[in-house]
Amino acid sequence: MNHTPGPWKFVKHSNYSHYFGRVKTLQEGRNYPGVALVEHNGRTISKEEVEANANLIAAAPELLEALEEMYEKCNISPDDAPHRVKARAAIAKAKRNPQS
Repeated sequence: MNHTPGPWKFVKHSNYSHYFGRVKTLQEGRNYPGVALVEHNGRTISKEEVEANANLIAAAPELLEALEEMYEKCNISPDDAPHRVKARAAIAKAKRNPQS
């Protein structure tokens, strides 16, 4: 299964008791309510942390694409080099593909 195509954007919202944001796709013709919801209720994390988390989530499609490209171009290093092992594990985690 593939993820919702990027780019994604963080959209801030608030109501009487919550500050939250939806991470939404910006793909034309795709009308999703959101790919993620990040919220703050005043007890556990700050509004700033909500925004930082949501911005990181919104960047995920571009981060994955960049990491895959960098991994392929970094083929002068051996497969067991720590940075290649770490990159391969992160790509597998993002794609839920433990065989990578």
